[in-house]
Amino acid sequence: MLHRSHAAWAKERLGRALQRVLGHPIEATEYAEVIAGLNGRRLLQLDSALWLGSYEAAEAKAVILQLADAPDRAVTLFVAGCDSSGYAREAAVRAMCAYPGPVALSLALLRADDHVPQVRDAALVLLASVLHEIPARALFDRLDLVFALRARSNFDAYAWPTMHQILLDARSSDDRWAAARNGTQEVRRCAWRLMAQADTEVIDARLADAVRDPDFSTALWALDRAKGIDDWRAVADAAAAHPHASVRAEALRLRVARDGDAALPQVEVALFDRAQTVRLAASYLTRGRVDAIARWRAAADGTEERARVVGLCALAELALPDDRTRMLDALADSRPLVRAGALSALVRSNTGEVAPHVLAAIADPSPRVARVAFRLARKRYVRIPAELLDKRFKESLAAAARARVVANVDLAGKWEALMLLLAWCADASGDDSLMLRDALGHWLQSDASAQSPIPAGMLAPLKEAIERARIAWPQWRAWEVLAFALRTSYST
Repeated sequence: MLHRSHAAWAKERLGRALQRVLGHPIEATEYAEVIAGLNGRRLLQLDSALWLGSYEAAEAKAVILQLADAPDRAVTLFVAGCDSSGYAREAAVRAMCAYPGPVALSLALLRADDHVPQVRDAALVLLASVLHEIPARALFDRLDLVFALRARSNFDAYAWPTMHQILLDARSSDDRWAAARNGTQEVRRCAWRLMAQADTEVIDARLADAVRDPDFSTALWALDRAKGIDDWRAVADAAAAHPHASVRAEALRLRVARDGDAALPQVEVALFDRAQTVRLAASYLTRGRVDAIARWRAAADGTEERARVVGLCALAELALPDDRTRMLDALADSRPLVRAGALSALVRSNTGEVAPHVLAAIADPSPRVARVAFRLARKRYVRIPAELLDKRFKESLAAAARARVVANVDLAGKWEALMLLLAWCADASGDDSLMLRDALGHWLQSDASAQSPIPAGMLAPLKEAIERARIAWPQWRAWEVLAFALRTSYST
């Protein structure tokens, strides 16, 4: 019966650890499947969660042998293989050689850089045994764990050379391709580089797929490799639609390097890219042939909505007094997108006072413009009058707009913000009531400790506002804390 008690203890321990890692309980019949399906980060967390308890050296071998005879032996041996006792880990890893599979592979990888040499040697033997018995695809499924482990000091020296050769095996071409399309960011990055080493006859034809990878480093790698192939235009065309600006800019450089003046039309189009990185690259590549600043000014003075916004934003870093006039004129445009872009460009241009324009934009009826104005007010430390915030809060019909005002109420000042929150609390209901209660709690935790005197004449109104809000929320526990914050502050 001894082995049953040990096995039951191991499975109970694993169940608790899995619940801690995943946040919900797992059925005992699913332990092996769950372990095999955990990603690298979760598997490392499970290893840490199991790192407790200890076997004495004299009993370790006997206990592990008993676990090896128990039902679900691979699972129970996995638990022992993650124990804090080096004796238990070594014995479990050696016993696991008889049960090759996904669980055994996970254990072999976890222990392949163990700080105990005997455990590490046993894990390398287990790794070789498992990789001999199961398909190489199983190793590709564990590449995310491999990358997490490669950050450790011993893994590259001991385990990586063996796995690297398997990953480069000619029979694993389809597995490399599947990993390059479906893996995590790190897995895709590695898979493409493995294909460059092992699948030299097809890698160049697949660079257009590589450049579409959301990971910008993989896309830039593909563009760099495309410089030496004949079908580079397909790669550059695919890169032109990449979401990352640095990739689109590099595609422009590739076009100019290979096509010279023939690439000028595409580069001129890029002068109006949504990202500044691409616009500046295009203006540099067309220097002496196209006056980029003149193009941007013409667009900023035009009527086409998107071109006007891009033109204004492009001029922000290069603005002259005349450009400030353009931006101020655009603030009166009837289209919210243009007004928001003009405000952002005006603030970035550093050509003069911006606070009045930011405050005017906060009162703008467009949520888009108000959102940009609040962001810029916080970035440039523009103090917002309490009256303006109060007006904006009461006139906002959308809950999201009111939440934006509450999130920026501190820009009115410490005590002005408290007065506003208390005034709004007295008339709030539903979701607004919960939102304002959270905002008051945040004020107590952060703003209340700021060394700022109560302005003259505000102490009495604050006390009255607290009493009115207290009637609305009699059960809120922080009223006494708020009253204490008021008593311990000083007034001017």
